[in-house]
Amino acid sequence: MNSLDTIYKAKEAFGTPVSLMIGAGISVPLPTGLPLHTEIVRSLMRLDWFEGEEKFPITDERLIETVSNSLRLEHIFSIFYEWWEHDPGKLILQFKDAEPNWYHHQIADLVEAGIIKDIYTTNFDLCIEKALLAQSIPFKQIINQSDLLTTPNDHIKVVKLHGSSCKIEDLLNEDATAHGLITTLESMSKGGIEPWKANLLRDSIETNGIICLGYSGKDFDINPNFREITHQKILWVNHTCESNNDEITHTLQYSRFGSPVCIDTAIFLGESKTLSIKKNEFRFTETYSAHEMLHPSCFLGRLLEYCHDYNSASVYYQEVFEKSNGSNYYLVSIIDIARSMMVCNFHLNKFDQSLEWGIICEKLLNYYKNTLIDNAEDQSAKFFSNIIMQQELLLSEEMCLLYDRYGNFVQYEVEESKLFNIIQAGLAKNALRSSDISRLLVNFSSIYLKKIQKGEVYDIDYYFDLEASLKLAEKVKKSDGEIYGIALIYQILIDYYCMLGNVDMVKLMFQKFIPVARQLNSPISDQHSEFIKTYMNVIIPPHSNIEIQQRIQDLLLIKAPSEKVVDGTIWPLIEELLTCG
Repeated sequence: MNSLDTIYKAKEAFGTPVSLMIGAGISVPLPTGLPLHTEIVRSLMRLDWFEGEEKFPITDERLIETVSNSLRLEHIFSIFYEWWEHDPGKLILQFKDAEPNWYHHQIADLVEAGIIKDIYTTNFDLCIEKALLAQSIPFKQIINQSDLLTTPNDHIKVVKLHGSSCKIEDLLNEDATAHGLITTLESMSKGGIEPWKANLLRDSIETNGIICLGYSGKDFDINPNFREITHQKILWVNHTCESNNDEITHTLQYSRFGSPVCIDTAIFLGESKTLSIKKNEFRFTETYSAHEMLHPSCFLGRLLEYCHDYNSASVYYQEVFEKSNGSNYYLVSIIDIARSMMVCNFHLNKFDQSLEWGIICEKLLNYYKNTLIDNAEDQSAKFFSNIIMQQELLLSEEMCLLYDRYGNFVQYEVEESKLFNIIQAGLAKNALRSSDISRLLVNFSSIYLKKIQKGEVYDIDYYFDLEASLKLAEKVKKSDGEIYGIALIYQILIDYYCMLGNVDMVKLMFQKFIPVARQLNSPISDQHSEFIKTYMNVIIPPHSNIEIQQRIQDLLLIKAPSEKVVDGTIWPLIEELLTCG
């Protein structure tokens, strides 16, 4: 049991004023009233942020819970950005108007009393800054390195590790914008927090020690900075014992205080009794409009697809397709929904229905192309012609995958030829993105691997081309920060090296795959569960830790028929076996 149950005892044990690491839990109580993960997901899926009559929100709590449990917030915002490059920063900007609660004001009091030195936070709101301003405490909000270089020595530093809803000096500016945001998987995986911020955080841990409040500890771009050396002054305060998780437990292995403090946060900060925590139901305000004609149904359906809940996604897309009168849609959104129906049916092994939707999508695309040709002078024609090319590319790729699954090699070769023509046209117009190229490499590698496994390809060049293509795709996806694609590449490479009987490379790819899978999502999908069962005996010697092997097997089996995920403790267990085995 950890005896450091107040911040005053922690300061005495540390021997210096302490630094704080503040997470979202501090900003939940009123009057702040900001959301935790599930509340953000609920508001996004209810389309509170979208103005328009024909909206098709998802209000089913089961589906909201599925998305909340299966996808990191950064993954959700990545999908949001993929939806016609909508900026999640416009939603985050709304956090700037939140007002400080008791916790923020108490922290400001502790700063003034010399108990707290500097403050680090992943929160986008400005409540700490507002509380310090209210008490005229000199501080500097640190978002960019230039902020750090101009910080007076007598000022408290408020370091915004993932950026801010706006700069504190722009608070009253109607044109204020979010700054330095790290909100997507891509932004986190391409380095995450800047090196100078990482150095600043590590220096504070070494010099003053750090106390974590209201913080889940699940940021994979921050965690390594807590785990540089052992026996560090890191104290973790959990509001309840249920708040603990595997990432916190892992981090505290590097702390001289090996267990978290489970205590009411108010009492830890000096209050004599537990506070009554009041909070309201959070809703984003309307930020995007139906006038843009890019309908959010595509975004909501993608969330369900990334949870591998293709059945619910197809039911949702079907409803939108049938009930929409098109008043709030560009035709390209309808095309996207039709193509998504094709994808969902493919994953549900309903190949006939998948092909039907592919044909519908093809007809819609041809109609759309002819409409654009008739309006060639329209300034938007060029923009939408590129969108059509993107949709043609995606549709042709999926048709290739479908005909390959059907075993219809004649039609596959026709579609493959068509796809290469689209690629050449796209390259000529500079209309292909790096993500398109890497996705193509992965899809074709997957098809070629199946051909090799079935004995349909004997040319040794196919082996070298497949390996080279996947390594090139890995390089591109790492550059783009596309974690989901990187995980898929490692899965294909594991299949490839297992087929060749190269156990060392299978193990190496698995060692690369597990950290990426943990970054994507703590829980494990049915697909990953089967994947791990398949390769466990290949990469882990039978004589390795039997107890851990049994725990992994138990985790893979503890699933009700309707559940899609199990506890994320499986990832560190497999990492431990890989290291020891």
